[in-house]
Amino acid sequence: DAFVPNLQQRLMANPYSYSTTIAKTINNTTKKNFHQRGGITVSDLMINVNGIATIGILIYMLFIERSLTYVFYYCFTHTKFSIYMLLNGFSQAVGIYAYTKLIQASGSVVAVAISTLRKVVTITLSYLVFPGKPFLTVHCVSASMVVVG
Repeated sequence: DAFVPNLQQRLMANPYSYSTTIAKTINNTTKKNFHQRGGITVSDLMINVNGIATIGILIYMLFIERSLTYVFYYCFTHTKFSIYMLLNGFSQAVGIYAYTKLIQASGSVVAVAISTLRKVVTITLSYLVFPGKPFLTVHCVSASMVVVG
């Protein structure tokens, strides 16, 4: 329990407080505006979280799985796979950015309601577009669990 709040504080920390070259190049006006708003920007949060995840995955693949060189080789020799992964990553980043902006603009309750509504619409469209699919009791229970949250 003591680890999680410290991790949250580090992820949500002011990126301008780090003594990096990038932070030193930002002018004082930007810093002042950032502190007046309070909190962290959506873009900075995404960079912090994705940076930590990328470092963790690279360390895992390099030292534990020892598969990092094979993955790079596969990506360079299979260009369709690499393009697919880049487009997939880009589309996920856009989706996460939009969802985080929605939370920032409207609050978490509205964001969860919209997310649940999107799931309900997706499930409904799935049965409307493909009418031959059976709608069994397990599907009804699962759909109701999605609606409830």
